[in-house]
Amino acid sequence: FLQHDTINPFVPLAYSFQVASRIVRSMARAYGQWQNAECRQMASELRGLDSMNSGRVPLDKLYSQPASADYVFHESTEYLR
Repeated sequence: FLQHDTINPFVPLAYSFQVASRIVRSMARAYGQWQNAECRQMASELRGLDSMNSGRVPLDKLYSQPASADYVFHESTEYLR
């Protein structure tokens, strides 16, 4: 997979189970790192909306984020309870 630029494009690819397993592990690791960064950024945004440092965000602040904000939350009040 990492050598895709050095293989013959006219020969069908066949990966062994071990190679495919390594590819999947590498992809899962990269996705996990990206997801963790995304989660930390969202948590930071939510902390920024908590002006009283109570660990809670007033619903009016949560729902009044501009469309240009990094995160626009649409969860219902029922879901957030």
